[in-house]
Amino acid sequence: MATVLFLDHFWIENLGIMQLSAVLKRAGHASHVTTGGIGAIARAVERYKPDLLAFSCFMTDYQWHLERAAECKQRFPELPIIFGGYAPTFLTSSFCVDQVDYLCRGEGEEPLLHLVEYLETGRPAMEDLNLLCREDGFRAKPFNIVRDLDRLPWVDRDLFDFGRDNPHPFMILTSRGCVHSCSFCTNTLMREEAGPGTPKVRFRALEDVLAELRELKKTRKVSEIKFVDYTFNQDQARMLELLERYNCEIDLPFKFDIRGNFFTEDQARLLARSKCLLVHFGIESGSERLRNQVLNKNLSDAQILAAAELLHRYKLRFVTFNMWGLPHETLADAERTIELNHRVRPLSPVSTLYLPFAGHPLTRQSIEEGLVDPAELPLVQFEPWRSCTSIVKNPDARRIEMVMYFSHLSVVFPATWPFFRWLARTVRPNWFFRFLYAAITLGFIVRWGPHFAWIVAKYSFLRLLRR
Repeated sequence: MATVLFLDHFWIENLGIMQLSAVLKRAGHASHVTTGGIGAIARAVERYKPDLLAFSCFMTDYQWHLERAAECKQRFPELPIIFGGYAPTFLTSSFCVDQVDYLCRGEGEEPLLHLVEYLETGRPAMEDLNLLCREDGFRAKPFNIVRDLDRLPWVDRDLFDFGRDNPHPFMILTSRGCVHSCSFCTNTLMREEAGPGTPKVRFRALEDVLAELRELKKTRKVSEIKFVDYTFNQDQARMLELLERYNCEIDLPFKFDIRGNFFTEDQARLLARSKCLLVHFGIESGSERLRNQVLNKNLSDAQILAAAELLHRYKLRFVTFNMWGLPHETLADAERTIELNHRVRPLSPVSTLYLPFAGHPLTRQSIEEGLVDPAELPLVQFEPWRSCTSIVKNPDARRIEMVMYFSHLSVVFPATWPFFRWLARTVRPNWFFRFLYAAITLGFIVRWGPHFAWIVAKYSFLRLLRR
């Protein structure tokens, strides 16, 4: 039996790591997770005596992981290290460094198991297309995906120990992928990298999803369920069947993400009879030109307004996702985003700055057009001064950021919009406005996602002031 120690940036449920852990445990291996600096990692290594250190990182935090890996390699030089996740998949060259022994590109359930068996028994593993090895020069290959999700075990809910008796929100994934190809989405890039013939979306069997939910309800104190599919209503018939059975068999509060052009009255009617806490859907921009020509969202204002009308008619609470600082965005475009939200009337807008992640179709286009300096891409990390200040070259950038800072108040209290619009047009951003934006964001997360609140508190209130 081999032991794998996962290193994670934050102590919150990470479905990717939990899925990998479940695969390992089903095969008879052991897995644990830790976070923190080298001191905490060293204590975990002494306690669990792992055969492999595994880092799973996003595009927003991979530098933190590389720093921890360098410290681990210096302290435990004989302990092999593997990196996986979105960042190693799309920024492979950034991980071809001395502290990394193996890379996993794409989905990692089978590759990690193959590597563990190789380290334990010497059985060859490097023929796995998703695995890259430092000894082989990290030679990149096309990667495979898990086509049949029902072959996978349920995620390991014991890995992150929040206590079985503590009421807690739980996440569940019922599909992977999305039928659309938005230019800013990692899913689009994943499909491109996997090559021709890769299905746009893969679904779990409804019976498997419901069985996991029944087990979760039976064994845990669940405060709410968050369906974390890219688009929960992309298969409308499946969604309706799932919700019908969910209401009868599970009957717990839940949240999920939809696309406005897929939302129907049948869905709204069924949700109105359920314990739906909140619906999320993306507007992204109030400009149809930006939304459809730049972001490739293929979503009209009319479809957004029709979805909002249904949500209001059936008294369903919802929030909208909005991006600011997009390539080719003007101040007038940013103001249209506020004004479209006024017509939509969400409970709240969720406002984020556009972050040009390396490899994304829109990032590549922006580099070609001279709007993004490739040398600045490593700066796109989860730190407040980088999530409040755009690296996209735009003469209106600072004004657009001001609109974003006041977007929550401007939408929730429409009477304030004329004043904030004047402020955005006349006053330059400073630390106070960024602090206000961070405070409002934290307040929203405390209300609707308390398990993420400490992350925002740590990064937005303490480190934002350094700017």
